[in-house]
Amino acid sequence: MKVAIITRIIDKGAGNLTPILSAFPSKVEWKVFSSPSDIGACTILLRHRRELQTYDLLHINSLICGAFNSLHLPTVCSVHTVQKTEYQLDTTFRNRVGMRFETHTVNKVDRFLTVDPSITRDFLTNYPKVDASHVEFVRHATLDPDVHFSTEKDPKLILASGRLVKRKNFELFIDLAKQLPQYNFVLVGEGNHYNELASRSRNVTNMTMLPYLPRKDYCDLLSQAFVYIMTSYYEGYPTTVFEAMQAGTPVLSTKIPSMAEMVIHGQRGYYFTSPSECVKLVNMLAKYSHLYESCQTLARDYVLSQPSATTIANQFITVYEELL
Repeated sequence: MKVAIITRIIDKGAGNLTPILSAFPSKVEWKVFSSPSDIGACTILLRHRRELQTYDLLHINSLICGAFNSLHLPTVCSVHTVQKTEYQLDTTFRNRVGMRFETHTVNKVDRFLTVDPSITRDFLTNYPKVDASHVEFVRHATLDPDVHFSTEKDPKLILASGRLVKRKNFELFIDLAKQLPQYNFVLVGEGNHYNELASRSRNVTNMTMLPYLPRKDYCDLLSQAFVYIMTSYYEGYPTTVFEAMQAGTPVLSTKIPSMAEMVIHGQRGYYFTSPSECVKLVNMLAKYSHLYESCQTLARDYVLSQPSATTIANQFITVYEELL
C-alpha cells in the first residue's frame, strides 16, 4: 500500500505527524508532501500530480487542499477545523475563498477523520448531506519524542503559538502582556494576521513575536515556558495544548468545546473568561508551587493515557484498507 500524505507543514512549530506515520507497519509505504503555507499546500495536488498518480491512496490534512484533487484515487481527509465556522468568526475574502474550496473538497473525499468529537458535530452540522458513517473521530495527537517534560522552567516566560489568524484571538495575548509587564511574552507563528498583531504589539516591550521555529527549537522553548496560554475562539483538537501538557507547562485557556476533554479546571489546567481572571491565574501559579506541580503531574498523566502512535496509525490504516 502506497499512501501520499498531503499537509501544510510538518517540520516546524507545533503539531507533529511524524510519530504516527513512523508507527505505520512495513506493509505501508508513505511519503509526506508538505508546504509552509496554505496556498502552497493547495497546489501540491497540481505540482506533484504525476508522482501522486503512482500512489494507491491520498490522505489530505486540510479541508481546503482537496478542492484541487482531480486524481481518481481513494481519498481520506483529516478535519481539524471547519472553514464555514471559521468564516463566521472572520469574514475576510481569504476565508470566503477557503470556504468555497472546502465545499469542493467535501465532494471529492471518501472518508473524513475528525480530530475531536466537537469537530465531528461541527462538520456534520455544516455539511448535513455527508453520510455520517463516512465520518470517524480519530485523535491526531500522541506522545511525541521531540517534546521533553521539564521541571526546569523559566519563571518569567509565557508562551503562545499557532497560525496568526483572527480566530486565534492573539490580541488578547498582547493585552495580557501589557497587564503582566514582569513576564516575557513570546508568540510563535505565521499567518495573514501578522501585520495587525505586530502593529498592536509594537510598543509592548515585554512582547516578542517569532516566526515558526525548527521543531527542536520550538520544543525546547515550550519546555522552558512557565505557562502556555491559549486564547482561541475556536479550535479542533489543539496540538499546541497537548504538547504543552506533555512538556509540563501548565495551560491557561479560553473555554471552548474542543478543550473539554483536555483541560479540567483546577486540575489539568485552568480556564479563564476575562483578561483579569487570566492575570490572577498566572499570579496564583507563581505563588503556589504545589498547585503548579499538581497541574504538571495531572496534565502529564492525561497525555500518557492517550492512544499511542501505533494505535492511531492502525486506526488510519483500517480506514485506508476499507477504501482499497
